[in-house]
Amino acid sequence: MLAWCGPAIRRLLPAGRSLTDYAGQRFGPLLRVWTLGLSLLYMLCFLTAELTALGAIVGLLTGADGRWAVLAAARGITVALMVPVVAVAWEGLSVLRLFLIADLLCATAVVPLLLGLWPRASTGAALAGSVAGLIGAVLPSALASGSLTQGLLAATFPTGVPTLAPFAGALLASSLVCGLWIWLRPARP
Repeated sequence: MLAWCGPAIRRLLPAGRSLTDYAGQRFGPLLRVWTLGLSLLYMLCFLTAELTALGAIVGLLTGADGRWAVLAAARGITVALMVPVVAVAWEGLSVLRLFLIADLLCATAVVPLLLGLWPRASTGAALAGSVAGLIGAVLPSALASGSLTQGLLAATFPTGVPTLAPFAGALLASSLVCGLWIWLRPARP
């Protein structure tokens, strides 16, 4: 749908940056305000759901089990975790870039975690695979550029454009190291 609608929207609004810009240009200021209100309501609902889930996870990890003091502490930790979110929003950093970095970090651990379903997998295998995934995310770009600094920079997607090398390196390295670890040192049930 975006492949069909995107060029038409771009022709109508070449310098537009958001859905609210498009709504304002196409249908006037009233619909722009309405679209902005809907977007804010959606973000509020989404953020509330995320914070509730994060609070529940922190509560489970701290063993809250309904005890008020521990549950209050879990909520406090959840609020404290929002400080970096506010800092990112305040600095105006690219959210797409942050999502790409988060996806890359997940790619370093997804194979070791899925292999954890296998009884032969051990904690050491999962940890070694995840560390290898981190190295594998940086290594392709570092080797191509000849600089570890450039490899680290490339793994943070400075232009906001995803590249295959960090993701492929993370998945391949974590898979190989975790698989080798399981093969050489299987966990005992």
